Amino acid sequence: MTKIIGISGFSGSGKTTLIDKLIGILKEKGLTVAVIKHVVSGVKFGEKDTDRYIIRKADFVAGIFGEGIIMYKREQVSLRDLLKKIGNYDIVLIEGFKYEDFPKIFILKGQGEKDEIEFLKEYKKDILCFAGKKDLNINNSFIKGPMFSYEGNPYIKYFDKNLPFFNRDDGEKIAEFIINEI
Repeated sequence: MTKIIGISGFSGSGKTTLIDKLIGILKEKGLTVAVIKHVVSGVKFGEKDTDRYIIRKADFVAGIFGEGIIMYKREQVSLRDLLKKIGNYDIVLIEGFKYEDFPKIFILKGQGEKDEIEFLKEYKKDILCFAGKKDLNINNSFIKGPMFSYEGNPYIKYFDKNLPFFNRDDGEKIAEFIINEI
């Protein structure tokens, strides 16, 4: 069965860097991995000629290269619909989409940035764990940590739950969490 996990957080929190690490680690473990990214400001194929087709509003553009294809289709689609279309993978990593309903790892950007605090106060149902810089220290009325269990495992006190906390640079531990807990 496909495991779907979001890597969410605000701009600059390290989502793309973490997903990049996770892809390599999960692939080394023999797993198939798909990534869906919430793109806010447009997409580039990386080749100026192909980008021109998109800019000119072609309805469909595909680039074929030695290892595969990359496709662009001008179409409104929901995340749920796209998940139904992508096929079978062991793990689907979803970057962004913090307001959508699916399990998430939330990356804390700083020491309790105002935008993060406001978001976390209102939207709490799908967060399974937190990640952040190793020197993170957050202390708010509903989110505190990281603290440590008797076994020495870091966690964040989030409302009435103790959720695991990971150093955002520790892709191995986060990959193990995804494999074992999702």
